[in-house]
Amino acid sequence: MTTNVVTHEYPIWRERANFIVTAKINSGKISSTWQWEQLWAKKVTENRFEICCIPFFIYNLALGDEVETGPNEEKRYVIQRVLKPSGRYTFRAWFHNNTARVEVYEELTKLGCLMEWRSPDSNLLAIDVVSDSQAQVIADFLWLKEQQAHLTYETGRT
Repeated sequence: MTTNVVTHEYPIWRERANFIVTAKINSGKISSTWQWEQLWAKKVTENRFEICCIPFFIYNLALGDEVETGPNEEKRYVIQRVLKPSGRYTFRAWFHNNTARVEVYEELTKLGCLMEWRSPDSNLLAIDVVSDSQAQVIADFLWLKEQQAHLTYETGRT
C-alpha cells in the first residue's frame, strides 16, 4: 500500500462507480506526504470518466465532472483536465471539535448536501452542493461556523 495516496473509503456514488482514477495533489496547501488522490469514477470511454466521489484535496474538480485521463509518472489513468463540468460545487471543512462535527453534519444534511468523511474518525468533511444558490447558503453557513471557531473551511475552486 502506498502511503502517499489519499483514498475514499465511502464514495458518495459508489454504486455508480466502476473505476479508480488518480489526480496529482498540489502540495502547496497540505502536507507534502500526500502526493496523489485516488477518485472513484464511472468509465465513459477509454480515457473519459465521470467523478463519483467528492474530492478531498483536488481543486477545480467536483462530483459528476467528466474528466480526461492520461499517463503521468508510473500511473496510467491520471486526470489531465475536466471535459464537462457538472455544475456542482465542492467545499471542505476541518473540524476543531466533535460537538461541532456532529452539529454541522446534521445541518448540512438538512440543507440537502451530499458529504464524505475522509475516514470514520476524521475531522475532514468533503461537501457537495448542487447549485449556485445553494452554494451561497452553504458558504454563508460555513463562514459563520468558522467565525465561531468550530471549523476551518475552503471552497474546492481556485
